[in-house]
Amino acid sequence: MLKIAIAISSLLIINGCATGPKNSSGGMGLSGENLVFSIPKAFDPSPKFSKAEGNQETTEIVLIGETLENWSQLLTVQLLPPTNKSFQFYQSIEENLKKMCPEGFLQKIDTPEKQNGYSISSFWIFCPLNPKTQMGESTIVKTIEGKDKFYVVQWAYKKPQYKAKNSGLTKEEIIRAASHLKNVIVCDNRDLQRKCP
Repeated sequence: MLKIAIAISSLLIINGCATGPKNSSGGMGLSGENLVFSIPKAFDPSPKFSKAEGNQETTEIVLIGETLENWSQLLTVQLLPPTNKSFQFYQSIEENLKKMCPEGFLQKIDTPEKQNGYSISSFWIFCPLNPKTQMGESTIVKTIEGKDKFYVVQWAYKKPQYKAKNSGLTKEEIIRAASHLKNVIVCDNRDLQRKCP
């Protein structure tokens, strides 16, 4: 079952415990492989949706005062089987986007191939008009190929319809989301090359 702990510092740890004692190397006493990131300001740290089914787990949080039915920003964390690969995930999103959002498009983000010893990938999903919500949606996605899981973190914005080949976002929104996901890491204190902070 998915374990989520939120420390006073708004640090979200998945598959570990943020409140564990410091170990001798200064880490947080985490065991196994962990997804670590801080919850952005203005987000409610209490998940609005959390589901574990088979070998997949999903958690979603929204801004304080918002709901899953009526959100302007949404953070989604998915833990999928480790057999998934970033390029396959990207291709799957690309295929589904054509069906669900005819004017939608993807834009890869230039990122290092590895972070903390894990293969990573990042890209934007742009949907100028989601037929279901009649709103525009822009989502930044980061994938991390872990040993125990394939990790996906998404930060989505929902706004009024925008023009095709445009993001619908301000420069500040793009920078904020991209900078935040850049700091999302997977770590594993069992491996000296992938130690946790």
